[in-house]
Amino acid sequence: MVKIRVTTPCRIHLSLIDENGYTGRVDGGIGLMLDR
Repeated sequence: MVKIRVTTPCRIHLSLIDENGYTGRVDGGIGLMLDR
């Protein structure tokens, strides 16, 4: 049997909502990566 190990960094996703439509986008987002 072959074992495969996948390691990925942690990520937190924050949603940014433009309620009044000022930027022309209703929803956007930003992600933060954590080292530990």
